[in-house]
Amino acid sequence: MVVRLLRRLNPNRFLTVIQDKCGELKVNGWPQLNIYKNGEFVETFKKSRELKRLKEFLDKYLVVETRPPPPPAPKAPTRILNPEGKVLELDERNFYNEIKNGSVFVKFFAPWCGHCKKLAPTWIQLAEQMKNQLIVAEVNCEEQSALCRGEDVQGYPMLFYYGDDGMKTEYTGGRKPEQLQAFVEKVLKP
Repeated sequence: MVVRLLRRLNPNRFLTVIQDKCGELKVNGWPQLNIYKNGEFVETFKKSRELKRLKEFLDKYLVVETRPPPPPAPKAPTRILNPEGKVLELDERNFYNEIKNGSVFVKFFAPWCGHCKKLAPTWIQLAEQMKNQLIVAEVNCEEQSALCRGEDVQGYPMLFYYGDDGMKTEYTGGRKPEQLQAFVEKVLKP
């Protein structure tokens, strides 16, 4: 716009301005390709104007600003599963918080149930074996009836595994320590 206006108003002034600027920028003819760095003349492109040669010329001066990669995100604190090797008692206050991260094997029981009483020492043994690997827990359905109904407990004892994927799996296998151990090892495999 300014160039057109100068040409119309005063063609001689226009040529003088252009010549001064061209001399300042070391432009000797048109079209001319110059490289400037920080406002200072560096070099004039003098080869044939083929795309390959132009790219080579520009690549010499092209500075790609590289930024260091962002620092890694801080790791979430590692969740320690069953650090004491004991059965965790669950109720309505802590049940959902414990199972949301998975790796929880829960026994739903009633204190008067004979099968539950028989399973109790095996459940304690499993908790000891699974120290730092799996949360072994229990819910007393006499005290937590609403929680047990919500988890669809239909008899005693009922065993559910809550996995890392949010899946709930009923365990219906044998109740011997080695059978429970085999099940746990299977579900903990990646």
